Amino acid sequence: MTRVQYLREQAIRAERLAKTILDTVTVTRLVEASHAYRQEADRLEQYEASDHATTMWMPH
Repeated sequence: MTRVQYLREQAIRAERLAKTILDTVTVTRLVEASHAYRQEADRLEQYEASDHATTMWMPH
């Protein structure tokens, strides 16, 4: 499992858990955590894509 996959799985788990909790503070924290996991996964994907694109076009 890649780091991106792990982060996306954690986001899904946090969202699923947030739907089952009645405490609003905990729900808010889980939703915020889910958002942070997704942002980090997106950032890593962009970095990996730009890094791959850079290394593909570099002369050897």
